[in-house]
Amino acid sequence: ARAEELTAQEPVVAHYLRVYSLNILIKGKHAGESTPESDAKLMDVLGKAEDAKKSLDLSQGQETMESFALRVFDGADAKDRAGQADATPKKQFYVAGQMLDACAQFYDGELPPDLMEKAKYAKFRCMQIHDCLRRGVPGGGGAVAERQEAAAKKAEFASSALDFGDVAGGRRFLLEALQILEAADVECYVSLPKLLAAGARLRKGQKWAAASGGSPEILCTPCAYTF
Repeated sequence: ARAEELTAQEPVVAHYLRVYSLNILIKGKHAGESTPESDAKLMDVLGKAEDAKKSLDLSQGQETMESFALRVFDGADAKDRAGQADATPKKQFYVAGQMLDACAQFYDGELPPDLMEKAKYAKFRCMQIHDCLRRGVPGGGGAVAERQEAAAKKAEFASSALDFGDVAGGRRFLLEALQILEAADVECYVSLPKLLAAGARLRKGQKWAAASGGSPEILCTPCAYTF
């Protein structure tokens, strides 16, 4: 459906959305989960994708698709940060998550970390805004983004401290990042790669006893990761 909406104005994006849908349908068929309806859709999407390959210039296809997905994400994020936590950014975050997921076809099915964290965050904010609208409470908006950025900055400080061999400082900044997220009950999708990287470096250095007084774990409750 999304591909049909974009065919006229963004034919290259529509094509790659069809390819993404086609890959999902093929996987379902191989897994024995196909139905007559899904088989018919598979053939329809395959035909349109083959036709598009003959008529479209796809030499800059990946750049076009990723640029469009990021524009949708940035548009939703800008509205969200401005405090417009209503149905508009909710829908845009939903679409952005779909678009970013579709970009996985350029990376053997697995998004790189920067796109992965945006895709996860888009889905998280879409669900969170939906839940807030359903319950009639404020959706968080800019405050969520600010907490995410603050936690990410602390994670960067942790990494910098480790660059200089300051294990205790690295642990302190990492704990502060986790505390920012936990205090607000915020899912740490955007900050998670940086948090995991800092935690992994602390583990690899095998200096937990000296840095944490014998405690081998730092627990991030919202994302259920233990460092």
